[in-house]
Amino acid sequence: MKEDKNHLYVVLTMTGTLPATAIHFFTRKPYSHTSLSFDRKLHHMYAFGRYWNWFAFYAGFVHEVPDRCVYKRFKKTTCRVMEIDVTPEQYMEAKRITRHFASHDKKMRYSNLGLVLAEFNLYPYIKNRFFCSQFVAYVLEKIGHSFTDKRYLEVRPDDFYQSDMRVIYEGTLRDYWNNFCVEEGYSKY
Repeated sequence: MKEDKNHLYVVLTMTGTLPATAIHFFTRKPYSHTSLSFDRKLHHMYAFGRYWNWFAFYAGFVHEVPDRCVYKRFKKTTCRVMEIDVTPEQYMEAKRITRHFASHDKKMRYSNLGLVLAEFNLYPYIKNRFFCSQFVAYVLEKIGHSFTDKRYLEVRPDDFYQSDMRVIYEGTLRDYWNNFCVEEGYSKY
């Protein structure tokens, strides 16, 4: 498959995990998690989330794939997949930034404190700490893609939901994956 360097994908999800349900309870928004993907088939999704399937509080920079881990466990996960037009240079810069996060993943941690303080509209900068929507907004901000007037520290999943990004799918992640993404090396779930 030839790499499409003209699009990035923002994936919003609501899994039904305890943390996702708590976030939904407090925000009353349809989605609680944000990932960045470099391909429409979602084989390369990146975010700040849990390292282990069964323990939510040990978290940091992760590579997510819908047929594995939390997504596989929560088969009713809902999602919205949005496509962003970018230049090949912006695409490559987004990949470079993401590779930087991946190569320093031991230093990168989930910002539990930042997530709690965001509920009080406080957005402190904490070195090497992000929550999921901050990471995606950070990458988009760094490549010059503006979708909101907020700083990346202030962005939440609903800011992506409310944006004018092109929606290419909304429904269950399982249906999207099983109908459009499964190929060699990946399984249905």
